[in-house]
Amino acid sequence: MQESKEQRYKAFAEQLRHPNGMLGKDVAGKMNKGNRLMNLEAIKELRLSENDQVLEIGMGNGFFVNDILLSDKSIKYFGCDTSLEMVDESILLNAKWVQSGRALFLRADAHHVPFQDGLFDKIFTVNTIYFWQDATKVLSGIKRTLKDNGLLIVSMRPKQVMEQMPVTKYGFNLFTHEDVAQLLADNGFEVIQTVEKDDEDVKMDDIVIKNAYVVITAIKSK
Repeated sequence: MQESKEQRYKAFAEQLRHPNGMLGKDVAGKMNKGNRLMNLEAIKELRLSENDQVLEIGMGNGFFVNDILLSDKSIKYFGCDTSLEMVDESILLNAKWVQSGRALFLRADAHHVPFQDGLFDKIFTVNTIYFWQDATKVLSGIKRTLKDNGLLIVSMRPKQVMEQMPVTKYGFNLFTHEDVAQLLADNGFEVIQTVEKDDEDVKMDDIVIKNAYVVITAIKSK
């Protein structure tokens, strides 16, 4: 029996949340292309400097790790993802960084960040906030593992874009940048910058969606 359009959308939504199997690897590759600009903007806003220890929550297949580690030889990168396939892919793709001790990839949930207090100078996440079931718990873990005055970067597609995408009816929480700013303020962060930029249009079947992304930079409040 032929799969319906809604069944395809639901399956795609599940892969975006938790990539797995061969389809998950294919989806991750497509997301690297489709989300390239917002990933690079998020990395730019990390304001990387010597000896930074950086955590990425939900790194997918780790495609953009090079853009972080090539900026300075003293930087260390940590990535965590709920998908074992994505952790394995990241290790393969970044074997030289793993072997040199400059990159570490772990299977972990954003709600249970498995690192010691005050370890990181910068933490960032791209396109994961939609899947946080308990944002307060996630942000508590992020705040705990950030150093004082550490930076948090949250990158996402804004609500007005996401609500046009047929996949987002299946388990996505949608936010405006004002929503995220308030969420961060309520959980011990001070927003210091919000960047919103247009992106290439998204085409899904016969739908063309005018695209954009938001990158929010916040500092850990004492």
